[in-house]
Amino acid sequence: MSREPGPSGSDPDSRTPKPGRPAGRRDRRPSDRYDLDTSGPDPRDPKQNPPEAPPQAAVDPAVQRARARLLIRLIAAAGAVAVVAIVFALAGARGRAIDRLIEELRSPEAAVRRRAAQVLAEEQRIDVRLHGPLLAALDDSDPEVRRWSARGLGTQGNPSDVPALERRIQDEKTPVRRAAAFSLLRIDPENAASRKELTGAIQSGDGGVILALTSWDPAPTWATPTLIALLKDRRPGIRRLAADALGHSGRGSPDAAKALANASKDPDDRVRESVGRALGQLQK
Repeated sequence: MSREPGPSGSDPDSRTPKPGRPAGRRDRRPSDRYDLDTSGPDPRDPKQNPPEAPPQAAVDPAVQRARARLLIRLIAAAGAVAVVAIVFALAGARGRAIDRLIEELRSPEAAVRRRAAQVLAEEQRIDVRLHGPLLAALDDSDPEVRRWSARGLGTQGNPSDVPALERRIQDEKTPVRRAAAFSLLRIDPENAASRKELTGAIQSGDGGVILALTSWDPAPTWATPTLIALLKDRRPGIRRLAADALGHSGRGSPDAAKALANASKDPDDRVRESVGRALGQLQK
């Protein structure tokens, strides 16, 4: 028995839907009732599903340690090369800076010469290039250039500079004389001209000189009698500096120990503190 066409003469499936069924929706075919994804790889195709890689064998710990040591050596070698390169680069830069300062030491401008002399004097390395320029600058018309040049020659420590520095002991400017005296003391600790100049500075109560002698090496034992006399100076600050200096220069001196013991009754508490510290140093 054949089905009758619908009111519109269309396919029977397009007839009026039953209650509860959305209009215009057709029944799914059996294959549409499942969410079958056919876009993935074919499980039967070895190209689309390659076999899993076999697990790697464990590395011997001894081999791992050997590799690590090799890596460390390679890194160390590379680091050493880098350090050498940096050192050479810095040395080159320093050399160029020294050359520039030597040139500035001959500048017509006094301020430029002062700056160059100061920087060269504070250079803590012995450099043969500095000897001639600093020696020439020792006769500069500017006293500050002479002072810094005298200090620089002391750092360079060339015994041939002693005569030139002894001439500067007669300089009209006190700072130049002091700088020359300390440089002479550095080059030749027994230099008589240096000791004479510095002894006069101590007697006058030059605090900078006394303070410098507090840590001078070798200990300036020749200054001990003058420092003992300063323990009775009217100025507490000078007495205090003298006590500190005696703790360094007075080792092995019974006179220094006796003078410090008497000064332990000083009316100034800061002086007594310095005296106590100096006595402790003498006992070491």
